[in-house]
Amino acid sequence: MARKTNVEINGHKYYKVNPVIGKNPDGTYIRKQFYGVSRQDALKRYEEYKAGLGGLHQDSLGSLGDSIKDWTYNIARLDSAIKPSSYERYEGVYRNYIQGCVLSGKQIKEITSQDVQKYYSKLYAGGVSTSRIYNINKVLRKYFNWCIGHQLIEKNPCSRVTIPGKREYKEEIIEVFSDDEIRRIVRAIDNPTYKLMIVFAFNTGMRLGELLALRYQDVENGVVRVTQSLSEYAVIDADGESKREQGLQSPKSRTSIREIPLPDGIVLPEGNPDDFIFLTSNGKHISKASFRKTWMRILERANVPYRKFHACRHSYITRLIQAGVPIAVVKELAGHSTIEMTMRYTHIDLADRLAAVKKLSLTHY
Repeated sequence: MARKTNVEINGHKYYKVNPVIGKNPDGTYIRKQFYGVSRQDALKRYEEYKAGLGGLHQDSLGSLGDSIKDWTYNIARLDSAIKPSSYERYEGVYRNYIQGCVLSGKQIKEITSQDVQKYYSKLYAGGVSTSRIYNINKVLRKYFNWCIGHQLIEKNPCSRVTIPGKREYKEEIIEVFSDDEIRRIVRAIDNPTYKLMIVFAFNTGMRLGELLALRYQDVENGVVRVTQSLSEYAVIDADGESKREQGLQSPKSRTSIREIPLPDGIVLPEGNPDDFIFLTSNGKHISKASFRKTWMRILERANVPYRKFHACRHSYITRLIQAGVPIAVVKELAGHSTIEMTMRYTHIDLADRLAAVKKLSLTHY
């Protein structure tokens, strides 16, 4: 029995359905065509399209306020490509700067770049920083790109706006421990788990979250494979209620996934491949908050001035440069996304060299 069709395109027969998918600001209906080899197939493609909208109600696609709320809690929240820690920032931007803003009552099809520009200028005049407005624009741009992908709008109104003010980048202070301080710190630690963890930090430059996520299977033949990080973030439900949790996620950036050779002499205790190396005495993840308190006590015991645990990473990178390791190699070992990030450490080495030269007794001609 031949399948029933109702349209022919380039000599091929299809069944076309033309359902209403929404309304224009003037009240006229928006229709979209779906084709299949049969009516059932065409309707299946329509259902797949609706599923791709993530369950948004058609009557919520009009105003920005309703639509972006659904997107925030029903789309972005469930997107596996968005880290939980990133979603926490998205939700905060929505709740503090988009929910109920001057744009929220406008139809998404009516919002222009000028509207967005005026809103950003108003925020800036009211004391909102340039960096914060960049973050607001990032969320809005991502939302409008989603709308474009689902044929709700044709252009992204955030694409041509100018962020007011000058974005200020907070320069990270690079603090390092001397070789003597490192020895004193390690000697001051009684707990074998913390001692090994800090030895790893000084000899691999791994971040705290990367160390806490390290499994035995990640260390093989003297090489550490960094593939994940333990992070703390807010888990937010569809109603906006949140609770703090710890969980594993991909590292800070794609370049943070890397392999680091271990120096000779670092020996791991016995453990199953899937087990985490650094755990509490009762086998649970070490929380970052509790570790920071432990770190303060270790420095006090070692009589070393306080520096953040991240200074262990700074010390590792600085020592590599001082040892003459090529910058490109240091970049890969540190997992930096750009060579400029690594170059920040070269001025420290230059200062050491200048100090050394001043100690020389030179003959003047």
